[in-house]
Amino acid sequence: MALNSPAILSALKTLVDGISGVQTAYVGMPQAPAGQLVGVVTLGGQEINDKATGKLLERDARFRVHFGYALGDLADAAAVEAAELAMAAAVDLFLVAMFTARESWINDATLGNIKRVDVSAPDDPRYAQWPGDEFRLYPLLVVVSQRTTY
Repeated sequence: MALNSPAILSALKTLVDGISGVQTAYVGMPQAPAGQLVGVVTLGGQEINDKATGKLLERDARFRVHFGYALGDLADAAAVEAAELAMAAAVDLFLVAMFTARESWINDATLGNIKRVDVSAPDDPRYAQWPGDEFRLYPLLVVVSQRTTY
């Protein structure tokens, strides 16, 4: 297995792009996302473990999957509820799609080595929504383990 972050980014984008209701999927955060419900995949942090014996490099790479819903300036209560329900459905569909796909990629260097998925980021007060927010955001963190020799 090799280190291959671009392949993981692409695989996650493909999954996000296939979710019902997501109008646009991106790798990298666009300046002005197009669509009401969008998915964005970005590179997160990494933990590296160098096993000097055998020259083995192990990496737990984190990839952020963001779902965003554009509310606009004057969103009423019904629009806000629709945004929350659409994001909840997108998160559920993504998780099922990702773990289903993992079964077919089990010997692959992309998503076959999913170590864990952290969906606790929205608990962070920085992701709390306040009146006036024009874009609702829900982040997930996908951790993928990879190894290579050097």
